[in-house]
Amino acid sequence: MSYHNDPYRVDYLKIYPCLKERPDVLEVLKKSDRKMKYMEVDLKSEQRRKNAANGAESYIPSKEDSLERLVYSAKCQFADDAEGVEDAVIKKDDLCRLRAALDQLSEEERALIHALFFDECSERELEEMMGIHRMTIHNRKIRILQKMKKMLR
Repeated sequence: MSYHNDPYRVDYLKIYPCLKERPDVLEVLKKSDRKMKYMEVDLKSEQRRKNAANGAESYIPSKEDSLERLVYSAKCQFADDAEGVEDAVIKKDDLCRLRAALDQLSEEERALIHALFFDECSERELEEMMGIHRMTIHNRKIRILQKMKKMLR
């Protein structure tokens, strides 16, 4: 970047000739420009430095980083696996509403839902156990789930 296009290297004496009489103000302006460059450029960019003594290069990472990049690239150092309070309350409320909806079902409907979703039986297994055609079981399941969906609204 050339001196003329660098917004952090302003020739204040050219703009404000009266600053020749106020070197303290000129010094403050130059320091503020350097601070701005540090905040806007140096912190946000990765830098490579070369050691003058031995010629070794060192890498200085950006000091400003996004949380998303840190979470995904730095082995999730900020990730919190614990369930949040809001999630726990919502989950508990959903379970209460689901239990209430299950309690409103008839004993036969509740048994079918329990076998399919809690005991993880397939419709084919229930067909063999109950002696009812699989499509009948499937249609009952769909009807019961629609009924529960209306209850949960």
